[in-house]
Amino acid sequence: MAIRELKVCLLGDTGVGKSSIVCRFVQDHFDHNISPTIGASFLTKTVPCGNELHKFLIWDTAGQERFHSLAPMYYRGSAAAVIVYDITKLDSFQTLKKWVKELKEHGPEDIVVAIAGNKNDLGDIREVPMKEAKEFAESIAAIFIETSARNAVNVEELFQRISRVFHAVAAFSPRFMEVYSRCPQTKAHLITQRRRSFISITFIQLFIDFLFFLMTWVCFLISGHIVLRFLNFRL
Repeated sequence: MAIRELKVCLLGDTGVGKSSIVCRFVQDHFDHNISPTIGASFLTKTVPCGNELHKFLIWDTAGQERFHSLAPMYYRGSAAAVIVYDITKLDSFQTLKKWVKELKEHGPEDIVVAIAGNKNDLGDIREVPMKEAKEFAESIAAIFIETSARNAVNVEELFQRISRVFHAVAAFSPRFMEVYSRCPQTKAHLITQRRRSFISITFIQLFIDFLFFLMTWVCFLISGHIVLRFLNFRL
């Protein structure tokens, strides 16, 4: 059975549940205390689709603003982008629209876009109406689905829909898939990208550690100065 590799990146605000969706899809697990992603994380999962296997190469990107500049490194060459928002936070839906605009301007021309409204188990405190989100998705010809990583609702279906899009394209336009297969989706490209990601993440982590060390040293000096002044005052 043929194996087709599909690079997918997840985009969206911090805290919307991107990592939880990936964790649920790949490991069928939900972590209540999952840590924010630094830079990006990489996971894979292979699923059957028709007469072939689709191997998802998933880049889960950080949602914090300070990591935004790293995003193009992950969505370039992607077959699909899953933009996640939190149905209980209207701001995250506004951020989603900014990601859509960025992908249109700088992303791959034929990238498949999927919009996922996560945390639909919290419908009683919903801020983003499903109708509004669905209409927006339809206006940009994107896949739309609401998910719950916590309750394992529609997470598998999200990736199955992406898979079915490419299976249909392969069936009706083999030439397109032939051209697509020549895009930067090779293992060498992915290895290079992972190395760049590792270097970027390592640099960021070292910088954070340096700032922490610097702050600790400054606090130590200030504390020592205060103690010396106190002792001089007592004497």
